[in-house]
Amino acid sequence: HGLAGTVMDAFFMTGAVWQVRQLCLDRGLPSTWRWIIVGGFAFNPMVILYAGSGMSEAPFIFFMLWSARRLLAWVRDDKIHHLIVAGIAMAFADLTRYEPIVAAVVASVLISFIAALRRPAFDWKMRFKVGAIDGVVFFFPVIVVFGAWSIASWIATGQLFAQFSSQYGNTSQLSFGTNSLQQFQAAAGGPIALSLRDILFLSPWLPAVIIVALLLAVKRVEVDFLIPISIFASVLAFEVYAQISGQTFPLFRYFILGIPFMVVMLILIWPYRGVSGQTFKPTPPPTEISEWWGRPVMAVESGLDAISKVAAVKRARSIADKVGSRFTFDDIQSKRGRQLGALILLFVMLSTAFVGWRGMLNPGIGTATEEQLNAVFYPAENPIKLSPYANSDYIATYL
Repeated sequence: HGLAGTVMDAFFMTGAVWQVRQLCLDRGLPSTWRWIIVGGFAFNPMVILYAGSGMSEAPFIFFMLWSARRLLAWVRDDKIHHLIVAGIAMAFADLTRYEPIVAAVVASVLISFIAALRRPAFDWKMRFKVGAIDGVVFFFPVIVVFGAWSIASWIATGQLFAQFSSQYGNTSQLSFGTNSLQQFQAAAGGPIALSLRDILFLSPWLPAVIIVALLLAVKRVEVDFLIPISIFASVLAFEVYAQISGQTFPLFRYFILGIPFMVVMLILIWPYRGVSGQTFKPTPPPTEISEWWGRPVMAVESGLDAISKVAAVKRARSIADKVGSRFTFDDIQSKRGRQLGALILLFVMLSTAFVGWRGMLNPGIGTATEEQLNAVFYPAENPIKLSPYANSDYIATYL
């Protein structure tokens, strides 16, 4: 019994791995990089576990990756069918969990802004009116699915949002374990500390990867990196807010989206199909807008120029130049650059899997399903614990 959910999760997580592979192919990554990233994602312990747990993580990750991949394609070629498919994928994600509605709102705003930069118009007001159309195209499937599901809930249960307000909903479940949840958060140092801890256990290199991808994006004049931030970071931020406000359980798996987030940002480190330089060319704004926008830019440049004259900054730059001169390659696209990048990627993916595994086996971090893994690998010291959730015992026995 219980195999229906396991089979469902296996298919969806396999699809998620395929989406990661397609992202690598779309970006034009070298084969070595592609194998390391795809393999690192596929064999991540959390990915393997939730590829057969029967819960919502696998379809959630699959649809979010699908939506992100299509939006990244839209950024490059501006074809409307990518927006339509991305919106449909996000709508399906909303059927698996309610967090994607946050990602849909943030992504639709970002899409409208990018589209406004691309569309020729006499003023910004007209630009944003035209750009908002692209945002609506993406957001429309999500609204349709959300509305249809709410109406179906109202017809069946008499409540529009039964997943929140019914006796089986989130609010009712939280009311039974408020004290224990607060104690678990307090042991971790509070809800914010718990959230940051879980995110860093699942994707320990995420902050560094974001910084590197951001610096490279600025250098290349790319906006690609904004897509995974709008989709994945917005959901993680919502999870942190839910922890702070006491609207969710402090479960380790709720931050699993940090894994695909880090993977997508790693993919974006490689220049799009190996082409560096100007890749995002918005239509120039009107002259008066350019002059207005130029004022803060000039102020920032003046400030950076002043900082560069500070003795400590000069010293740091000279050290960086000496370290950089030891390498004979100019960037990651050279032969030695690809080799060094592959070694760094291998270290990042292996260490991520190891740190995540340690978190899963730690009773103070891993919760519910993850904690039962101790009974699988260390049965003498950790016999299977009785749990109010039958699937936790079943998963441990099955593994």
